[in-house]
Amino acid sequence: MNEHLCYAVGGLDNELMAAKLALQHMISTAAVGQPGFETTNQMMTGRTLVAKAVLNVADLAMEIAGGSAFYRKLGLEKLFRDMQGVRYHPLREEAQRKLSGQLALGWDMSAL
Repeated sequence: MNEHLCYAVGGLDNELMAAKLALQHMISTAAVGQPGFETTNQMMTGRTLVAKAVLNVADLAMEIAGGSAFYRKLGLEKLFRDMQGVRYHPLREEAQRKLSGQLALGWDMSAL
């Protein structure tokens, strides 16, 4: 058995679970959260975590598949390309981290 393959697939599985957990947190927050900066922060933090995990899943899947990942018939190249869109969907990580930092530092959000 190829230990590197097991390690890579295990990492992919971890990243996929991270994405699922972050998405479930977002769904739970949407169901019970009240409108406001705290709820927005929870949602956008979840969005950042899902995006990072999904990009890592794509990278690992390509690594695991090797050169064949670029063949269209496998379908990974399209998934990889499509997943890159998370980098540009609002609210991008930089703005999310700024909001999280402001809340963590106790800034007066009504002044913003």
